[in-house]
Amino acid sequence: AAAVIISKNRDKIKERFNIKPRKPRLFKAKNVMLHSVTFYENLHNDKSKTTFLSACAVVLLFFVGQIIASLATGFIFNKNNITEFNGFFITAQSLGFVAIWVLSDAVVGSLRFGHGSILNIFNGTAAALIPYTATIYINIVLSHFFVYEEQGIMSIISAIGLLYTVFLLFQSVRINQKYSVTEAIGSMLLDVLVAVIIILLLVIVYMLIRQIFIFGTT
Repeated sequence: AAAVIISKNRDKIKERFNIKPRKPRLFKAKNVMLHSVTFYENLHNDKSKTTFLSACAVVLLFFVGQIIASLATGFIFNKNNITEFNGFFITAQSLGFVAIWVLSDAVVGSLRFGHGSILNIFNGTAAALIPYTATIYINIVLSHFFVYEEQGIMSIISAIGLLYTVFLLFQSVRINQKYSVTEAIGSMLLDVLVAVIIILLLVIVYMLIRQIFIFGTT
């Protein structure tokens, strides 16, 4: 009853207590998933701290979701040995992916006369992760209720989330960098190539440091 009364007299209450209208938050899952073009167009001109913190929260949820999926997925569907949990691998798979994608998109954008800043690229990448992150948590819950024969449903849910995330990444590259459709597709392919090169360089550096450490220990 109180909620109904307040909702009907909202304007009078705001006027009585001199409550100024709050600026609507840009970073909402509904805006990202249902109005992606408008969202990324507004995001390109948005440099507020609230949006950046919201993007960090999404990346954190993505990271935590990967950990929970590795440790707490229903035992029928969990192929990981939880006694051999590798935190470094999970971190590289989640936070490392975000960092490498943002870096590669920034490099390719600077070489191809793009207009997206690193902040916009990070915010756009984080927003694109929302569908896939949601499917991670949905599958964690479903894994405790489904039988093994129903794993195809979980695979379909993951595929939908992944495809939606790829689509949103495409929208992020196209709108943030102000590319045409073909330029955005070419830029994404170059982003993948640059990301692979960065990963190979990191692996080579890791192997060299490891060899130096083994040599010093010997």
